[in-house]
Amino acid sequence: METFVRAICEATGLKRSSKAQIYMEDGLCINEEDLEYLSDGTMLYFAPEGAPFKSSQIIDQYEELKLLGVGGFGKVYQVKHKKTGELFAMKYIDFTENSK
Repeated sequence: METFVRAICEATGLKRSSKAQIYMEDGLCINEEDLEYLSDGTMLYFAPEGAPFKSSQIIDQYEELKLLGVGGFGKVYQVKHKKTGELFAMKYIDFTENSK
C-alpha cells in the first residue's frame, strides 16, 4: 500500500502521511490486499491525512452538463454519471449565510 500511496502523492504533489487512507466510491476503506481486485476505471478517494470518507465526495462521480433552473433554495443542473453515462438532475443547495 505504501508504494501505491507514494505514487498518488508524487502524481498529485500531496504530502505523504502514515495515516493516509484510500476509499472506494461507496466509502469502504481499502487495504493492500484489496488493490489486486480493482479494475480500470475504479473511482477511488484519497485522504492523505487519514480523514474519514465524506459522502459529499460522491458528487465527484458526476459531470455537470448545464444549468436547468434557479430557485429560492439553489440551482438545478443536468449532470451525467461519469461511469454509466446516465443523466440526472442534481440540485445544489447553498447553506451559507450569504445565500439569504
